[in-house]
Amino acid sequence: MIIVMSMMLSSTLKCDTHNYVKTAKNKAGKRNVTLSLSPDLLYRAKLAAVKEDKSLSVFMREALEEKIQKMPGYQKAKKRQLKMLDMNLDLGTKGKIHASRDDLHERK
Repeated sequence: MIIVMSMMLSSTLKCDTHNYVKTAKNKAGKRNVTLSLSPDLLYRAKLAAVKEDKSLSVFMREALEEKIQKMPGYQKAKKRQLKMLDMNLDLGTKGKIHASRDDLHERK
């Protein structure tokens, strides 16, 4: 099993991971980002992802989410913001949109 995983990783490591990827929203509403990782860290991350039967993207996303969840103040801020959303604060629009999408996204 180690040999198979090693073969999978070595062929995966040959891909060009340093290409510039423009930040763009995909169909799932996610954004692509470019990361600079040392070859050793990339190898270990891919190995860990394979062990968990996940793609590298899913593995890294879950790791980031877990790290952010553990940050001091994150849960408190999240609860505060969710509570504010429930308050239906008056934004001065009286529930109507007065500008068209084209007006809001006009390029200058």
